[in-house]
Amino acid sequence: MLEYLRKASDKPVAKILIGILIFSFVGWGVASWIFGESRIDDSILRVGGAPIKIQSFDAQRGRIINSMSREEQKKMYSDKRSQKAFSEQILSQMTTQLMLQQRAIDLGLTVSETQVAMIIKAEPAFQINKKFDLAKFNVILSHAQMTEEQLADSIRGETLRRMVLSGVDARMPAPKFMASAMYKSRYTTREIEFASVKFSDFNISEKPTEQQLRETYAKNPKLVPESRKVSYVLIPTKMSQPDNYDAGYKIAQKVEDDLISGESMPNAAAKAKAKFVSVPALFMGQKSSDAVVMAADIFAMDQGIESEILETKSGFAILRVDSVTPQHNAPFESVKKDLVAKWKTDQQEKMAYKKANELLIKLNADGKLSGGQSAKVGRANGAPVEVLNMAFANRIGTKTIVPAANAFYVLNVKKEIPATANADKQKTLAGEANAMINRALADDYMTFMQRKYPIKINQRVYKRLIGE
Repeated sequence: MLEYLRKASDKPVAKILIGILIFSFVGWGVASWIFGESRIDDSILRVGGAPIKIQSFDAQRGRIINSMSREEQKKMYSDKRSQKAFSEQILSQMTTQLMLQQRAIDLGLTVSETQVAMIIKAEPAFQINKKFDLAKFNVILSHAQMTEEQLADSIRGETLRRMVLSGVDARMPAPKFMASAMYKSRYTTREIEFASVKFSDFNISEKPTEQQLRETYAKNPKLVPESRKVSYVLIPTKMSQPDNYDAGYKIAQKVEDDLISGESMPNAAAKAKAKFVSVPALFMGQKSSDAVVMAADIFAMDQGIESEILETKSGFAILRVDSVTPQHNAPFESVKKDLVAKWKTDQQEKMAYKKANELLIKLNADGKLSGGQSAKVGRANGAPVEVLNMAFANRIGTKTIVPAANAFYVLNVKKEIPATANADKQKTLAGEANAMINRALADDYMTFMQRKYPIKINQRVYKRLIGE
């Protein structure tokens, strides 16, 4: 077509066709310009309209990585989840910083060049014999891969953020009544009386019928978690030796190519003289002792799809999920013996509740609790936890049944004993009250900031950056 147009370019028809083509390309470009398609938003997100650019994120990420030890860097790069969490943490910090910076702009706060220079000169890291040293300053900037302008912007931004937070961080004292209420709540005690009715006090001699066992199982089904059958090819390699590493990786690539072309995993392993392993069933939540299985998140993989080439201490591996067995109820016959014990416990519980109810009726009738014991209890001691919770959750004079794991308690809340004064304890609680109220103020302020400067995420860039 193009050759024909080139040869016949002088002909009228050819000129018309060429004109149409030129117009099409020009129109395409003009349309992109008109509709804004040629402008690609490379911001990861925007905070109140202000962007966080990929370049800024990369620069910040690079500076933090450079400050990490080799072991920390290796640990992060070897785990995709760690990389994702690392990127999200940096992005979260940058978002908070930008939000505070936007607030500083709205409040009209500024930091002059003179203030920035004073802060730099006063920084001990840039001093020799307590005097600012330009050579040392330049060396540190070079190592940090920062320019003077970037450092100045960083200092200016940090100073503005401190200005914004200065009011929230003023450490306002909590009202005295708050600390007083906390003290009374924590150290007030109560006098109670309670009797325990244990399930084990009742003997069940009869045996359950088949129908009773099935009814018990219907109320308490045993779930078998999802399981997966997996298999893999392992190419044994001395990973610490570069030559062996390269050779092993080439073999792994060959195995990968064979699998993509339709070769079965056992045959691909045999051709490469590698090791083939099949793991019959691995249940969700179960920690495998197999290093290759541990190297991949098999419960995030699709059935029948091979993993990428995995690096393990033993060598390179390629893993596949052969089959998936969804979560299901265990067959009745497989749990029948266990159901006998459960049925007996249920019967004991019913009898224990009946006995506890008889004791409560008698307590309400004549004020006497058979087999009861008196106790002076605090919020954390003096009786079983279930009894303590109910003793302080109810009013004085309450008479009730308290359920527990293996017993029922009949409880009588008799009276309250006020807390005695203790200067040291009161001082400690006043500090706790101050901390609580200041945390609440900071949380409220950040909630206001999030409403004032909403965050809009560029999903296309964010997913590519975070690796989702």
